Formats: sequence, structure tokens, C-alpha cells
Amino acid sequence: MVHIFSALSRIPKGLELMNQDTYINSSPVNAFLQWMEQRMDTPGSFRHAYLLKKQHKPWSCDSLFDAYQEYYWPYIVHDQKTEKKIHRSSFGETMEDLFSLSQVLKASLHDLDQSACKDCCLEILRWGGVLNYNRQKIEGFGDELCQYLIFVQKWLREDKELEHYHHPDILMNAGFTKIYALLVEDFIIYDGRVGAAVGSLVRRFCEEKQLETVPAELKFAWGQGRVTAGGSSVDRRNPSRGKYVFPAFSGNRKRHLESNLMANWLLGEMVRRTGSRFKLLEEDRRLWALQSALFMIGYDVSSNE
Repeated sequence: MVHIFSALSRIPKGLELMNQDTYINSSPVNAFLQWMEQRMDTPGSFRHAYLLKKQHKPWSCDSLFDAYQEYYWPYIVHDQKTEKKIHRSSFGETMEDLFSLSQVLKASLHDLDQSACKDCCLEILRWGGVLNYNRQKIEGFGDELCQYLIFVQKWLREDKELEHYHHPDILMNAGFTKIYALLVEDFIIYDGRVGAAVGSLVRRFCEEKQLETVPAELKFAWGQGRVTAGGSSVDRRNPSRGKYVFPAFSGNRKRHLESNLMANWLLGEMVRRTGSRFKLLEEDRRLWALQSALFMIGYDVSSNE
């Protein structure tokens, strides 16, 4: 049976030749944006639930805005005055600390303060729970860390075609995307959880529209989870099902960066267009709020689907 959305399933030539404008104006992206708007804040429009294993805590949402409101990321900060550990976990607390770290990071680059820059990067990675794997990479830059981040900041701010963003010297993983997000405006944190959530939403869209395959513009990469779903061999972060298949990062820097950029463009347009309650948030928090909603959804996309 020919479906009205069958044209969206064709893989277009030249995806990597798209820049932000041509990507946003493509038919598959526009169709997905319209589909997503219906699930932004209407109760019951997007139901998802799972168990946070470490905390043994059930989590659920019934819309994307609800997922944002149910944001939970426990971490510890050290009060320099009292030298006490402070436990934090809410979206508001996270934004307060990340905005502060962003200011410190940008100031360290302005002053070419290598020591302050390194300490700030390590603190960002510590907050994100990815310090151990990335500490050596940060320390390996030595006295060139500021210069590296200044280069990355300029490179990622440029408006160019997707294929021209790849650079062999740019490190890209779940840790470094957190640093870049605090350095580059409208650059989201694209880790395994966000990738899993975006892929899961795209797959549901494809299923509902009966597409033949995942459109190239919406084929986002995902990162493997540390544990499988329910003790099975199924990775809880894998959004693929049947003919709708999404690639894993698998250490592929180019694939990770391209997915991050497409997600920047997609989510940025989503918060610009939406008439949902996300629009009522402070402007500099809207994209962060939507990204945080996806972060929560992406913890486990193997259930409730």
C-alpha cells in the first residue's frame, strides 16, 4: 500500500552537503517537527517509564515537558567555604552550576589560563560522570588546551555544510560533547542517552507514518549503555526495531559529531517553533530543558514501546 509519507523514506543524495538551513527545510525534518509538536506538553501524548537501577527508583513521563520536569541527575559539589559536600540533582541546580562552569571556561580561554581551563574541564567531566575515561585526554593537551578549545569553538560556530565540520583533530565522545556544550552557543550535550531518546522518537514517528526506512536526515547515532535491559542481551540504549535501524557511535568521531550537529539544528528549531510550555521558560534554558527531557527518556528506551 502506498502511504502518503512514503516519499520521506527515500534516502536523499547529499545529506552531508546540507547546512543548517537546508537541513531544517527538508521534508523529513519538517514532518518530524510537526509530529513532535503534538507530544511536547499534552498530557498522555508521550508515555515512557523505566527503573533507575542505581537508585532503585521508578521514573516515568507522559509528555516531553513532563520528562523535563522529572529531570534527575545526582552529583556532588564541594562548598569551598565550608568544605562540605553538597548533593544536587534538579534541573535548576544543574543549570546554576553549568552556567557558572561555562563562564569560568570562557574566561580561562580569554585569559589563556591553561591551569584554570584544565581544572574547569575536569570539573565538567566530573559532573557528567565521565572523568575517568577523559582525564588523560585533557591532561594530554598540556599547555595547548586553551588553543585547542579556541579552535573548536571557532570551528563549530561556522555555518557550513555537514561534511565540512569533520576534523581529524577534534575529539568527540560523551565527555567532550559536555565541554563543547558549555563553550558553543546552541550546541547540545549529545551523549548516549540523548542519542537513544532522539532515535526512539524518530522510530515511533517512522512506525506511525509507515515509512519504509529511517530518513537519512533523522538517522541519529546512539551510544551503548553500561548494562543491558532486564538482564537480557538487548542494549537498553538501542532505539532500533525491525527495519528501523540506527547506528551506534562505536568510537566513530565523525558519526558522533554529525549526529550532534543535526540534533543541534533539530532541537533548536523545535524550541523556536513550539507553542508548548517550553516557550514559557527563560530563553537561555529552553534548549537545555528539551535536551534534559531527552536525557531522561534515553536512560532506557527498551521498555514501554
